[in-house]
Amino acid sequence: MNDSVSSDAIWQLFLSFTRSGVVEVDFLPRQIRYSAALADLIKLTPETMPHTFEQWFELYHPDDYSKSLTLRHDLFESTQTTFSLERRLCCGDAQYRWFRLDAFCARNETGEIERLIGVETDLSPQKDYERQLTSQISIAEELRKKLAATEKQRDQL
Repeated sequence: MNDSVSSDAIWQLFLSFTRSGVVEVDFLPRQIRYSAALADLIKLTPETMPHTFEQWFELYHPDDYSKSLTLRHDLFESTQTTFSLERRLCCGDAQYRWFRLDAFCARNETGEIERLIGVETDLSPQKDYERQLTSQISIAEELRKKLAATEKQRDQL
């Protein structure tokens, strides 16, 4: 067995057992591989998961398009090797959820990107908590204003 076959077999085994949302982009054939956990996180099946870099960007929320442009620039125009990016992805249930990609890219001797390997983390529970907290703070602020107005009226009597 040659090294590339054994490495690929080990990688496939790792992807099948990891609980992390792992994604790998091989830029030479322009293909994406991912862990089963990532498919579960974004509620897609192996058939509906993106298999090309371009398909992956189609999952981005339209308001996060500029983030995809920034990532593309960093990948193809810079020499940066690590990336962290928060954006919303369209999941299999047609809901957009927040994810953070933490990735490392391998570049060749001329600096061109050859491979990206990263972990996608579902940030939706944290973002939902932040929204709830912001809403509660807004409600508390409105109540504070009403109480202040009531006290002012009472003081004027």
